[in-house]
Amino acid sequence: MITLEMIRNRWNRDKVYTKPEFWDDAAEKFYREAGTNVWVNPHLNELFHRVESDTLHGWVGDMTGAELLDLGCGAGRFSREFAKRGARVTAIDFSPKSIEIARKLTDNPNITYSVGSAFDISADQKFDYVVCSKVLTIACKDKIELRQCLSKIRNALKPGGKLLSIEMCHTNFVRRVLSISFTDYLQELRDAGFEV
Repeated sequence: MITLEMIRNRWNRDKVYTKPEFWDDAAEKFYREAGTNVWVNPHLNELFHRVESDTLHGWVGDMTGAELLDLGCGAGRFSREFAKRGARVTAIDFSPKSIEIARKLTDNPNITYSVGSAFDISADQKFDYVVCSKVLTIACKDKIELRQCLSKIRNALKPGGKLLSIEMCHTNFVRRVLSISFTDYLQELRDAGFEV
């Protein structure tokens, strides 16, 4: 069901979705104990989680000993899955409430959660994988910001490291913040030095 609030949020997307307060509120409303997506429809959440999981895990094999950055980790659902597969996970999200919930749901010592954004990535720590799902098209308001984030991600990867990215690329009203076509998103990845 589409509500008036949802339409208002889309209309003011760059003032709403780019603020941690929106995601703090969403985390309290929807993450609960499941720590899944923040959509009102639980069936859609489950379906989308299954598709995302199958996609991400289809890209990687055994992760024993791999260093992984879960960028925009939310309540840590992928952080926990990758840690179970043997990765040492650094997980960040700019929503303090999401990080609080992730810590409550996690008992794996191979995951470190902290509050931070895609713009805070440092090249000091290097990763075998950076995973971001539905993050960059929310965090970035324009292609300049997208290039900045992609550059930071590339610089944080070890030689041969991989970015596993799932983004909703739209140029119409359903987009979150960044208006970008799939073709343009792929070109931005290439321009940032990624082999797609």
